[in-house]
Amino acid sequence: MSHIPYGYEVKDGKIFIVEEAADKVRQIFQNYVSGMSLTESAKTAGHPITHSMVKQLLQRKCYIGNSFYPRKSWMKIYSVEFR
Repeated sequence: MSHIPYGYEVKDGKIFIVEEAADKVRQIFQNYVSGMSLTESAKTAGHPITHSMVKQLLQRKCYIGNSFYPRKSWMKIYSVEFR
């Protein structure tokens, strides 16, 4: 693997969620779904990144969990359509 996505870390060869960063990612998703722009969603969540970086973050399948990346059992899965 060449890059560990924001909000994850590797310890002893296993992937773990970094809660502080994961909270920001969840807030970005919630902000965007509630109607904020991509940039405003990240800025309000305390993670000011560019419009294109937010779009890439929201499109990453690792944030909904899969066989490699863990997810919290209570984490909501959002369907995001870009305007």
